[in-house]
Amino acid sequence: MEDNESEVMKVEMALDVMDGTRTSKTKGSELSVEERHVGVKQRGKLFKNFARFVDTADEVEKKVVENLLSVQSCTVRQREMIIGPIEEFRKELWERFAEIGRDKWPRSVLRLMRAQDLETVEELRELCERGSLEDRRSRKEGEENHQDELIWFNEEKERLEARIWECEAEKLRAEKLMRKAQRAVEEERKTAEELSRSLQKVSKELERLRKYGRTNQCFRCGGVGHVVRRRGQYRKWTQPRKQGKQRWLSRRKSWGREGDSRSIVDRSYQFCLQVVGND
Repeated sequence: MEDNESEVMKVEMALDVMDGTRTSKTKGSELSVEERHVGVKQRGKLFKNFARFVDTADEVEKKVVENLLSVQSCTVRQREMIIGPIEEFRKELWERFAEIGRDKWPRSVLRLMRAQDLETVEELRELCERGSLEDRRSRKEGEENHQDELIWFNEEKERLEARIWECEAEKLRAEKLMRKAQRAVEEERKTAEELSRSLQKVSKELERLRKYGRTNQCFRCGGVGHVVRRRGQYRKWTQPRKQGKQRWLSRRKSWGREGDSRSIVDRSYQFCLQVVGND
C-alpha cells in the first residue's frame, strides 16, 4: 500500500512538473495557461531538451571559467569564490534531477497518456483519481470477500471434522460386521467340508450298489436281498442231521419254483419294497 502511495506521489510530482505549477517561471517570465497545455508529443520533446540542458551544465561551468580568466587575471581563491556558487548549483541540479529519475518518470507518464488517448494533464489526473478510488473500493471488497471466505472455510472445516468422526464410527461398525462375517464364513466352510465328506461317502456307496446292475434296489439290504427266515428254521432239529438237511434243500427248491421261476433274491426285494412302503 505504501509503495502505491509513493508511486502516486511521484506521478503527481511529475504531473506538476509537466503542468508547470512548480516551475512556472522561466527566465523571469510566467507561462500562460495556453502555453502550459501542450500536446503529448510536444511534452516529450520538452523533457528530452531539459535532460540535455542539465547534461550541458559542465560545459557552462567551463565556459564561465574561461571567460573570467580572459577578462582579468585573478588568484585561485578569487576564482573559487566566483565559480563556487555555480558549481554548487550544478551539483544540486544533478542530484535533484537524478532523484526524480531524470526523464524516466515523465516518459512513462507520456506513454500512459498515449495509451489512454489523453491530451492534457488534467485528464490524466482525473484518471489517476478514479483509479485510486476504484483501487480502494476493490481493496475493501476484497477484504470483505476474504472475511466471507474465512467464515466459509471455518464452517467447512467443522463440517469435514464431523464427517470424519462419522466415517470413523462407520469404519468400526464395518470392522465388527466383517469379523462376524468371517466367523460365519469359517463355520460355513466347516459345514461344507462335512457335507463334502458325506457326499463322497454316499457316492462310494452308490458306486458299490451300481455294481449289482440295478438302480432301484432296496436301500436296507443294499441290493443283496432280504433273507426271510421262516419259523421252521428256528425249530430244533428232532430228526437226524442228514434227514434235516434233505428237508431244508427240498424246501429251498420249492421256494425257487414259486412265482414264475423268480429267484429268492427277487422275491425278497419285492418284500423289502412292501415293508418300506408300509413303513
